[in-house]
Amino acid sequence: TDWVSYISKMNPKAPGRKRYEQYVADCRRRNVPPADEGFLRLIARELYSVIGKETRSLAPNTLIFGERYLAGDHPDCVVEEALPYIDVLSIQPGGATFNEPYFDQLHAKFKKPILLCDHQCSFATPEYHKTMWQQLESEEAVGRAYEEYLRDAFAKPYIIGYQRCQY
Repeated sequence: TDWVSYISKMNPKAPGRKRYEQYVADCRRRNVPPADEGFLRLIARELYSVIGKETRSLAPNTLIFGERYLAGDHPDCVVEEALPYIDVLSIQPGGATFNEPYFDQLHAKFKKPILLCDHQCSFATPEYHKTMWQQLESEEAVGRAYEEYLRDAFAKPYIIGYQRCQY
């Protein structure tokens, strides 16, 4: 499930549930309907302000990559709360081809360089017929797709690196 649904269903005495109820009451007092995204933003703000400040204090001269967000599954409000504390937006893409429109839009929206991380496409072997990630028809097809993916990704000046998953 998602964080907001989980917290809103906790025991009424749990700190997270109490904070959720406070959020709902604050919204009603301001005559604003409570929304899951609003509470999710509060969770993200608290998380990133604590982690971000501490990370920067422990490693002041370090490039901070932040969370690894799954492509297409990262609420904007969460990324927006992380932005003051990260130097690079880390995205875990799927598929065998570089999704240029998606990454162009992501970079335009958040104005951060992007690290492609934990990416892979796969192929069946005699020992393992079912594999993780998008499965292509052969090792050669994966090699060609990998070459094309990297070429297309690194043609974008905002892509600063690539980390492959599961060699």
